[in-house]
Amino acid sequence: MLICFLYHSIKWSGGGSVNVKFSDISFSIGVNLGVDGSGKPKIKAGKCSCDSGPVKVKFRGGLAWIYNLFSGKVGKIIASQFQSKMCGIIQDLIDKNAQESLSTIKVEVQLGEFLTLDYRLLAAPTVTSEYIEADLKGEIFWKSDKSEAPFTPPAMATITDNKKMVYITLSEYIFNTMTYQAHKHNILVFNLTSQNIKSKDDALNTTCTDICIGKLIPQIGKSFPNSKVELHMKSSKPPVTSITDGNLGVAAQGDIDLYARKPDKTLHHLFQIAGTGSIAVKLTINETVIHGSVEDMKIKLNVSKSSIGPVNEKALQFLVDSAIKTTITPMLNDLGTKGFPMPSTDNLKLNQFDFKLLQNTMLIETNLKYIPEPTKIKSTMCGIVQNLIDNNAQKSLSTMKVQVKLGKVLTLDYRLMSAPKATPQYMEASLKGEILWTSDKTEAPFAPQSMAPITDSKKMVYITLSDYVFNTMFYQAHKHNMLVFNLTSKNIKDKKDILNTTCSGLCIGKFIPQIGKAFPNSSVELHMLSTKPPVTNITVGALGVRAEGNITLFARKSDISLHYLFTIYAKASIKVNLSIANEMIHGKLYDTKIQTKVTNSAIGTINDRALQFLVDSAIITTIEPMINGLGTTGFPMPSTNDLQFQQSGIKLLSNTILIETDLKYAPKSTVLKFVPMNERYLAIEI
Repeated sequence: MLICFLYHSIKWSGGGSVNVKFSDISFSIGVNLGVDGSGKPKIKAGKCSCDSGPVKVKFRGGLAWIYNLFSGKVGKIIASQFQSKMCGIIQDLIDKNAQESLSTIKVEVQLGEFLTLDYRLLAAPTVTSEYIEADLKGEIFWKSDKSEAPFTPPAMATITDNKKMVYITLSEYIFNTMTYQAHKHNILVFNLTSQNIKSKDDALNTTCTDICIGKLIPQIGKSFPNSKVELHMKSSKPPVTSITDGNLGVAAQGDIDLYARKPDKTLHHLFQIAGTGSIAVKLTINETVIHGSVEDMKIKLNVSKSSIGPVNEKALQFLVDSAIKTTITPMLNDLGTKGFPMPSTDNLKLNQFDFKLLQNTMLIETNLKYIPEPTKIKSTMCGIVQNLIDNNAQKSLSTMKVQVKLGKVLTLDYRLMSAPKATPQYMEASLKGEILWTSDKTEAPFAPQSMAPITDSKKMVYITLSDYVFNTMFYQAHKHNMLVFNLTSKNIKDKKDILNTTCSGLCIGKFIPQIGKAFPNSSVELHMLSTKPPVTNITVGALGVRAEGNITLFARKSDISLHYLFTIYAKASIKVNLSIANEMIHGKLYDTKIQTKVTNSAIGTINDRALQFLVDSAIITTIEPMINGLGTTGFPMPSTNDLQFQQSGIKLLSNTILIETDLKYAPKSTVLKFVPMNERYLAIEI
């Protein structure tokens, strides 16, 4: 092995320089493997020896002709020093870098919300002259209950091949402990309804013109017309995974209770089915994740209890083909797409892998690719880093928007309040976070409330938004009379004739007869105006908005003239779901309640039923889509052109919206140049 070093000048009184050239460097080192208390592997360097070929030393300039007389002896001294130092460097790499890399192996992997995969080493690895073998736990537990499954793993197949670097065997025991825990803690439960069925959503109807369950089981259609059938499914035993040569199958048993849900939302039991299923699974592996998909599914059903008399087999087969298979198969494939994680480290990647199914065993044959982290940086790297900070980083930060237009008249102020606070653990920056009227920068007459403290540190960035941001928006909108809306038959989102005074179906003229009588063949308009700014309230896990305003109703006659009818005082409470995507917060209403009271009337008494008709059929059906449209547009987060949010999450705390995210640096152009191998050298001093 030949190593070339960068020329290094050594100044003497006579001047000159020296070149040192190494060749044929070799070393051998022993390692000791063990296991720590958490089940992670440990590694420690053992005995080390190092050797090198001749070290050539050549002096130049000044008195070089004298120094070169002793170059042979100097070379031997350098070789001796190098050999002793080299072992120290290698031992340090093993004791620190290799151990640090092994410490990144995940011995517990979260599977969804409730399950944990235990990958701990059961003992120190076995080392022979041919191979290293390690036994891992390979069991899935309930996250809050570490009780083991009441069965033991079967014997796995023997590995006879040795063409690959690594062979990983997984017992079917892993999958059976997962399904055992899922069944034990009642998560193998699913309600199949017309809302989540993956085939025709009318297959579970009791009344239809085509084919549906109400026709195949006439007693359901007759007893429960215009209703929907629901299938409440629950496992009766833990599903069992079986692996044989070339095949992986899952056998499952469960009960399915069928109910009719009538239009008044009441449930009525129909019959119970005992079901058994067998699933053939196709497996693939991608990097460090095993993926699965359903290759074949067979389901047998038997009626075990019935409230409606006999049920024919054709109806059961219809349920299997049109409802159960078409819905369950995509759900299982979605889980298979997410995959099952393999043990790995940050620096080792599976390469040229293969996959086999043997008796009770899943075998992965693979080579490994080592992707080391840089351990030595040239002095020129400092200049590159300084340039990145002074030029690229500053340029990127200069693109951060400190004022963002919200529509035509509002501006979101994101300015820094002071210089960021930096500590060894974190950097913290306080931003203004207020919404102002674009042409009037007068601040709101109230102060923000204290926000919840951040206690987590798993993500790169935590952004907290006070409810003050949204309340300043509502304050400015109310102050400048933006919270005004006229609801007419032209912009109503539901049936446009509900605001008619004369109709053949349902309309306001029928609910309030005095309007229909006084203003026939006319249309009613609702003129809405806020009486005070809406208020956003954020508590743990919930975001709500309270709003108050007056709604004045007019009749617009066919001659376009307006006639006052009555005024309603309305009080609304709205619940909002939040999500985050592409540096934007999005919102969607999921519960709107409106209380109304007539405060003035030119047409006499208005009954409560008419007010509820207005709320349900006109106001909510129009206002909700409008607000959801704004929520889809989203609320911008502070960011730069080169930084993207990754793996973001959102939480609601007291007075606080918390965004937890990692960042991805995606520069528009690269500034790093890589030096060819023949130009790379290391500096050495004598």
